[in-house]
Amino acid sequence: MKSWRRDLRMDKWSDEAKSAIRLAVKGHKMEVVRDIIAPKYGYTVRIVSVDGKCCIVTYDYHIDRLNLFIEEGYVTKVTIG
Repeated sequence: MKSWRRDLRMDKWSDEAKSAIRLAVKGHKMEVVRDIIAPKYGYTVRIVSVDGKCCIVTYDYHIDRLNLFIEEGYVTKVTIG
């Protein structure tokens, strides 16, 4: 079984690395993802939903940005872009 840490050392634009970062951040507190995990692997963070309420966001696409959906302070869904 592959470790997500090992996967993230691959080309961060590969589908495997994108899947790995999604798995790595899901379930963590938003602050941990924003301040520690995302910057460590070269990603920025955007909050798109908090407790079911959508936030105002733009439609621009950034390959190095994680879009986080937050429920009760924890990341429940992650998309890239």
